[in-house]
Amino acid sequence: MLLKWHTRLSGFMGITLLVSPAFADVASIGRDGIDSSSLMLSGAGIGIGMVDAGRPGKVGVDDAMHSDMTIDPEEVYVGTAMPVQNQGVDDHGQIVAGVMIGTDLAGEGVATEANLYASALAPGNFQQQSAIALQHIANRQGGAIAAINISYGLTLGSDMTDGSSLLTQYIDWSSRVHDTLYVQSADEMTPTIPSSPIPKDDYNGVTVGASLKIGDVFRKVADFNFYGGDADGARTSVDILAPGEDIFSLNAAGNLVSADGTSVAAPHVTGTVALLQEYAEARIIDTGGPLWKPAPNANARRHEVMKAVLMNSADKLEDTGDGMRLGMSRTVLKKDGSNWLTTDAYTERGIPLDLEMGAGHLNARRALQQFSSGEIDATVPAGTVVPQIGWDYANTGDTGSFVNEYVFEDPLPAGSFVSITLAWDRIVNLDMDAGTTGEYDVNDTFESVGFNDLDIYLLPQGSTTIDDAVWSSISADSNLEHLFFQIQTTDMYEFWAYEFDSPIQLGTDYAIAWWAFNGPTGTAGTGDYNGDTIVDSEDYDLWRASFGSTTNLAADGNGNQVIDAADYVVWRDTLGATLGAGTAAVPEPSSVMLLAFACAFAVLQGQLRSR
Repeated sequence: MLLKWHTRLSGFMGITLLVSPAFADVASIGRDGIDSSSLMLSGAGIGIGMVDAGRPGKVGVDDAMHSDMTIDPEEVYVGTAMPVQNQGVDDHGQIVAGVMIGTDLAGEGVATEANLYASALAPGNFQQQSAIALQHIANRQGGAIAAINISYGLTLGSDMTDGSSLLTQYIDWSSRVHDTLYVQSADEMTPTIPSSPIPKDDYNGVTVGASLKIGDVFRKVADFNFYGGDADGARTSVDILAPGEDIFSLNAAGNLVSADGTSVAAPHVTGTVALLQEYAEARIIDTGGPLWKPAPNANARRHEVMKAVLMNSADKLEDTGDGMRLGMSRTVLKKDGSNWLTTDAYTERGIPLDLEMGAGHLNARRALQQFSSGEIDATVPAGTVVPQIGWDYANTGDTGSFVNEYVFEDPLPAGSFVSITLAWDRIVNLDMDAGTTGEYDVNDTFESVGFNDLDIYLLPQGSTTIDDAVWSSISADSNLEHLFFQIQTTDMYEFWAYEFDSPIQLGTDYAIAWWAFNGPTGTAGTGDYNGDTIVDSEDYDLWRASFGSTTNLAADGNGNQVIDAADYVVWRDTLGATLGAGTAAVPEPSSVMLLAFACAFAVLQGQLRSR
């Protein structure tokens, strides 16, 4: 069995490492990438982790040739042990860490102030040592590790891609026991890099494929993504895409490098989890209540919620500003140039995700918008009226017959899309627990109990049977359902989380996220706040009327979930532009026009300060 990292290096514990590194920079976290840099979030205080072939350097542990203040994790290990100076430091570990926490201007990370706990693998059986190191990281920061990054994989050997390998079972066990989201880079293959599909066949984590740029926008599935080792049966391995081409960062020696690979994909997602969790923590502490419940019921922290939110908010089809495509910022393309509308996932109810793009492309700005509603509790069994965008964390109960009804508060217009994602865990238990009780030890084994069969149904409001459904996601092979459907008739609608058949275990926790038409969105970053393709005084009027709002976000030009002065700057900088297939700038507005608006802005600020 070959242990594969995606970096073209050689020599680690006698193993050949076949890797093509890729990491975050200002392009991949900007508007044309995952759009996280505009959110005014840094992941401050949030614990995230990584296990890799090697580890990043740490100032104070390693010498100046093997550490850098711009990529400085909270703690570092080799396996579970504190390392001696420079032990286990390598380029790939430094690069992966840089995606998440790097602060160098040429290669800034997604979550620069997150607490990163990193471990290099200790010698021994790869799967066993991976599980031991991952468990050690999951227990850092009092066990409050939001996500753990895995940017390596194992060739198939004697294992199958059916979730039965020790490492894959460990991930599904630990995600539930430690309540952490495992994020791994998707499989790839080139003439020099073999396929390594383990543990990308897990059920409870998120596997991330790489995107490349068309023009300046990350929006197409990279050619090196490989699907020959995809999960067995109808289930697919890839859950979501993230940037993976021509990304700049610093290696262990402090040199600026550029490369491609799926190693970039996972750290972008891991870092985004830290941003969302920072947002949640502030609200759990400051507001609490039903939307942001405190411990022990802080459902905003649940790994199932993170998975559902990230996947449901992913980009598929670019919105023109009218909101009919849910404010998505790009049309994502498969290898052959086709888009979501040609996929089996769009046309077949039993296939929730596309083989190549999963649910679409990571968009941190939209993920925050999806998440920012706070939890919307649905009441079983009566239908609960819910906003057009929201999420819920619930349990199927112990009756063995379950349906939870969510009723949209506003009608859905014909031609608009609706997106709904339902995620729950495969249940894996320790089978032979011969060492420390309740923890994985070398030579312990796992037993997969399986997962219950939950489905999503979209129905006209007031329906009493699933036979009335206009669309559904009803896969029998996966513990995830994803529905993306274009409404045919303007009407009031509801959706059901529904348990099909007798459960294998009562009381399944699940997360569900939804997004339906919520009015015109404008075009983020262009100043076209009313969606009429022209940046003019009407957009300014909309911005002024909603100044200070955190709910009416049509004029949220920088995507930070509040209408503020920064959105005026976005409008000012694009005033006079006309938007078509691309943004075509027309002659700049006159200084007289800008002066008039600047004066009005100054008056508005004065009025707000005096209230």
